[in-house]
Amino acid sequence: MEHSIYGFHYDYIRHRGTCLVLSRTDTLRYEHFERIELRMMEANEIPGLLPLESEEIDLNVKLRYEITGKRMLSQWMKTGRFTLEDYYRFLLKCAGTIDDSKTYMLREDGYWLHEHFMFIDGDSPDEPMLVYVPIRIADAKPPAREQFKELALRLSACIGRIEGSGFSSLLSALHRDTFEFHEIRKLLGTLLSSETANEFRSDRNENLVKEVPTVWQAASESEPDIRMQAPSWINAGSEYGDSRQEQAPGILTAEANDSIDPGQHAAPNEREPPTGRQRLLGGAAAGAGLLLLWSFYPPEAEEGLLSIWTGLTLLMLDALFVWVMLRPNWPGKGKLHALAQTYTAMEEREMTGLTSYLSVPAKNQQTAVSREAEVSTEGVYERSTGLRAEAATPPRRQDATVLLRPEALAAAGQPAEQKAAERLPELEAHKGGAVERIRLTRDRFVIGREQGMVDYTEETAGVSKLHLEIVREHTEYFAKDLGSKNGTLWNNEPMVPYKWYPLKDGASLQVVNTRFVFLWDHAE
Repeated sequence: MEHSIYGFHYDYIRHRGTCLVLSRTDTLRYEHFERIELRMMEANEIPGLLPLESEEIDLNVKLRYEITGKRMLSQWMKTGRFTLEDYYRFLLKCAGTIDDSKTYMLREDGYWLHEHFMFIDGDSPDEPMLVYVPIRIADAKPPAREQFKELALRLSACIGRIEGSGFSSLLSALHRDTFEFHEIRKLLGTLLSSETANEFRSDRNENLVKEVPTVWQAASESEPDIRMQAPSWINAGSEYGDSRQEQAPGILTAEANDSIDPGQHAAPNEREPPTGRQRLLGGAAAGAGLLLLWSFYPPEAEEGLLSIWTGLTLLMLDALFVWVMLRPNWPGKGKLHALAQTYTAMEEREMTGLTSYLSVPAKNQQTAVSREAEVSTEGVYERSTGLRAEAATPPRRQDATVLLRPEALAAAGQPAEQKAAERLPELEAHKGGAVERIRLTRDRFVIGREQGMVDYTEETAGVSKLHLEIVREHTEYFAKDLGSKNGTLWNNEPMVPYKWYPLKDGASLQVVNTRFVFLWDHAE
């Protein structure tokens, strides 16, 4: 089955390996090409581009790109994860390939920057290979800059954790009306070098933390411990007590919240002692204030006025002592910095529109898991989803009439023949003498060994993480090998990776040692 994009048909064949084939929906002739670009690509291996061959059959030209041993980027994105540094490096490779295209007399708009037409080596996205089509005009194809921006947004969903302001600065540059790839290349290089430096500093700090206990342990082994054992009532509130759990400041768990007495108050946050510079500035300010105060003292003043000036002096000194030494429990730099980071994260979410793709903290995940186990007697929680309902459902009498949804009414009015025609197909898995039936309830059904990413887990040695996919297209079903290492057999015929094969009743699919039979007893 052929698919179309930008006015081209694309399919996959075996020709001295595995090839991606492009052909026009109408006739494609050599006069439609940029001849210099076509000769340049056929005569040279250009870094970052898939090798290209052209073939003319019946005055119709087809383009073949060799993808043997390559993996489609869209398939990697289903299971792969980027670090922020790897994300910058991947985009830097793509931007560098496009920026260097003028060296080979290639145009920017000839690139197809879509994950279905970008390939990588195995499980490593370090060296992306791009598709370049040397056609003068491509119908309905977005400009290269627009494609690059959309690709960067889609790839950001694969980042495990986003930190710092570099990501938002990159998106700001990509969202400008016009940008040059050499500018994006320079920006990505700067972000990548800063991420590498941050990683080096964090690794160095971790090594220092690991070395300190080692030195202390060596000293403690060489000298006997003569310290007195403190009573248990002292260790109960110790900083190193096993019974205490670390948690972020200002956040209370549900258990801790229930155990707090309403009459108790949290202790004020501890402050660092004032530095010498703070004391010096405080003393200078106090001295200036006292000089200003006593400059207004009249030369011939009464005895009561002297007491008033002395009292004002003591009040100023007391205020200085409170400010420098005690310092009231006002929000400090740490809290303001944390608040600023929160606003920065909110700006990134609003700018990217990828809030649902951002990683959820482990605390929230644990809370969601605990909610799934809750069952409310008032209808506030639903057993199937474990999520809080928007409004509590009022109690209903047992003899009350149930309100059916429109789709339920439509299903109830369908004749038996129509219901039989919509019967779902099944897969019959034959493995080691055992037979298992699997109902295909989804439009896309994936078989592989990566639990959590596939619909049917096959853990036999030699099965790829994402091995085979069964796709429903309108009223027909197709099978597609997802670039597996050991391949798949369709009716005892080797499947070309990523090519769609039709499935009829009784069709067989062989995945290593497991044979799947497609069963679909539907009305013709």
